[in-house]
Amino acid sequence: MLGWNAVGEVAHVKVSGLDIIASDCNAWKTPRAGNGAIVSLANIKDAKYRDIVIENVRSEVPVNQVFFLVTKGTAAGFDQGLGDVDGLVFRNISVPGKPRLKGLFNGNGTNTGAIKNVTFDNVRIGGTLLTAENADQHIEQQGKTSEFTYTDSPANKSKSP
Repeated sequence: MLGWNAVGEVAHVKVSGLDIIASDCNAWKTPRAGNGAIVSLANIKDAKYRDIVIENVRSEVPVNQVFFLVTKGTAAGFDQGLGDVDGLVFRNISVPGKPRLKGLFNGNGTNTGAIKNVTFDNVRIGGTLLTAENADQHIEQQGKTSEFTYTDSPANKSKSP
């Protein structure tokens, strides 16, 4: 969990070297259960997340969801959507099998409420390299999301909706 309703600036954070050896999140019945993702962020107040690196993450077990990052909640009192995310790098991440839910990047907030400048470098889901060509099979972008880049892909392309 990168944060839940943080305020101010969260910048220059590096998380490295995580091994996931067990997970009970697949038993959860709630769709889009953000707490069940490997990388989760509910940035719905006014935090500004900048230059965050998550790397060298390996799961030995299937997971519920790999990514869940939102800038606006749906529950009453959590719908301000004032947060902002600019500069995320996901590097050397590997999860076996297909997660129950696609990863979600939801930039539907206000002021600016966007999620942008996201890089996936050697991210493997079920043994398959995440690329611009197959990203929509593994992640969903909603709202103000842009500048999603996939490295180590055959064409080294980027994708923005």
